[in-house]
Amino acid sequence: MSDGEGYEEVLKNNISESSMKCASCGWSGKMKIVDLSDVTENVICAFVCKKCGDKSVNFLEKTCDPRGSVRIECFFDDKEDLSREVNLSQLASVEIISDDLSFKLSSTYPSIQNVESFLIQGKDQIKNLCGKEDITSGAGGGNVLADGDISKETCEKKLDDFQKLMANPKFKLIIEDDFGLSRVAPAGKNVLELRDADVKELNDEKVKHIFRKKSE
Repeated sequence: MSDGEGYEEVLKNNISESSMKCASCGWSGKMKIVDLSDVTENVICAFVCKKCGDKSVNFLEKTCDPRGSVRIECFFDDKEDLSREVNLSQLASVEIISDDLSFKLSSTYPSIQNVESFLIQGKDQIKNLCGKEDITSGAGGGNVLADGDISKETCEKKLDDFQKLMANPKFKLIIEDDFGLSRVAPAGKNVLELRDADVKELNDEKVKHIFRKKSE
């Protein structure tokens, strides 16, 4: 096998996909995440919408924020909140809590997503567990239902709960990130531009970034 073929195989093995809606037209598509840690401390996130043709490519670094780890607490109650961009760091955990649902996701790779993509990934996990479809669970893994042996009634109820939550979003989102790089942007803002922003610029009435040094 040539060096070129070997590199192509490594690259293929380092590509994962995450479900995400297009910011321009709302069409559900896939974001490809390419981990280049074999050659550099970077990750590439590329999204192409097959419906409207919108494209985005982001280069993310695997580093740490000098302010320490970050916990992000969000209280969302509007559809506009679903479009907020999220910079999710490697190994960050995501938890969503609503009146009818509670589930967690974890991030294997750094990625740029929107809030709605977390709900899509949770719903996809239910579909996978129920044998509805074979859909990726995103840039990491998670657990919506702890018991893999679930009834049809439970499946249908959970899928219905997700539909209701996406139609009428009202939930708490918590992100825990030891690297301190995860961010949740205000609606309409580019999350990458907020990487080095201070807390006053990051936080609003619905989002609170809390940084902690390791000694705290």
